[in-house]
Formats: sequence, structure tokens, C-alpha cells
Amino acid sequence: MNQERPSFEEPQGEWSGEPGFEFLDHATVPEFLKQLCEKEFNRKVPAEYSHLIKGARFAKIDGALGDLAEGIYEASGISRNRSIDFNQLNSFGQEIISSFKQKHTIIDLAGGGMFGGTMRSWVEAAGAQRYLNVDIGVMERVERRDNVLEIHIKDDMLQFASTAPDETVETYILSGLEDDPRWHEAEQYLKKLMFEIQRSLTHDGRIVLGHHPNDDINRMFIGNFPTIAKPEGRYLERVLSKRP
Repeated sequence: MNQERPSFEEPQGEWSGEPGFEFLDHATVPEFLKQLCEKEFNRKVPAEYSHLIKGARFAKIDGALGDLAEGIYEASGISRNRSIDFNQLNSFGQEIISSFKQKHTIIDLAGGGMFGGTMRSWVEAAGAQRYLNVDIGVMERVERRDNVLEIHIKDDMLQFASTAPDETVETYILSGLEDDPRWHEAEQYLKKLMFEIQRSLTHDGRIVLGHHPNDDINRMFIGNFPTIAKPEGRYLERVLSKRP
């Protein structure tokens, strides 16, 4: 049974910008993120993860929005040559995400340092109120664009996913994971990540899974989550569901 997620409040502090695009004063961001974790992402990280989290900081296991964006585009069957028509790309991506309306939060693991128009349109199409981008290389910031609150968190994705209480996350996006063969515990890290995603997803939760160069990563997730949609394309692999 899904746990009741605490209703979130608007960040308190000084906002700058203009209607349609505002950003929270940088000095206020750390306190806001602290309160966010205390209120919503407050599950204790298992001690056994500490060495995996530490090792991941020196291994290449994260991804980039570019992989997922290019994959969505290729899946649309549109010939793009050297230039991308992002209007067409947005439209196709929205068709996928809007098929599973979510009212609350989308969490993007290893989403990269940028949150571009493509991902923003997908988040809006999904009816989400918040977009949480978790990436070890991101600059922490909080922005508000129209009706979506964007929160960028500098953190390891396994560490963050493990702090989400059971069955409280509606949607995860995995825009690309790279298994560094030089790190002998990469597979163990990814298995633990998969476990935490499965544990924290709601019963009707969704995963937007990008294609990964290592087929073992694809098989790991696809073998443990039922497929909802399988677009044809090189980078977008599946849309997965927790529910059998």
C-alpha cells in the first residue's frame, strides 16, 4: 500500500526573475534542501552502501539527457540530418510521458547539469508539480517555471534513492547509466540502485529507461519491471512499470 507523501510547501526565501521563470536566492537553497530531506527523503541510508557510494564518485556510471533526448528523436522515425527539430522531438516525448499522468513529483537520476526545454516539456506533459534532478555534478539550485518547481540536488543517485520512503515515488527517469568496467563493484552498485527504485516506487509507479551501452544494465531493469511501452530507437529503451 502506498504511503502518504507529505504535501510539499513552496520554498521560503527571496525569489528573483520574472513571471514564468523565477529562482530562489542561492544563499537560501541549502536550508531548503535540508528541510526537504528532513520532511520527505528521510529514510536512513543502509550502512552497507557507504563503500559503493564512495566508489561511484570515482567511476563513470552516470548519464546525460542527450542520450535520452536523441533516443526519443530516433524513436519518432524523423529524419534529422545534422539538425534537430526540437518541436517534433518534444511532441513525440510528450506522447510517451502524458500516457501516465502524474500529479506530484518526477525524479531524474543522473539527469546532468542542464534541464533543457525538451525535458521541461515532458515534465509539464506528465502533469508533474515538481522535477527533482539528482546528479553528483549538478549545481544546486531551485527554480520555478510556470507551474513546475525545479529542484537540482547534488548527490549520489543510490544515496538519494535510498532516502525515499517505501512506495512514495511516482516516476523515475533514468536517462542513461554507464557501467565503468574498471570499477569491479559497478554491477553491485546498479543492483542496489534497482532495488531502491523498486522499493520506493508507488504501486503504479513508472520508470522511463534510456538505452545503455552495456546490455546487462538493460536486462537488469527490464527483467525486473514490466514493460508498458517499447519505442523503436537506439537510446530510449523502455517505459517500465512496477505493477505486474
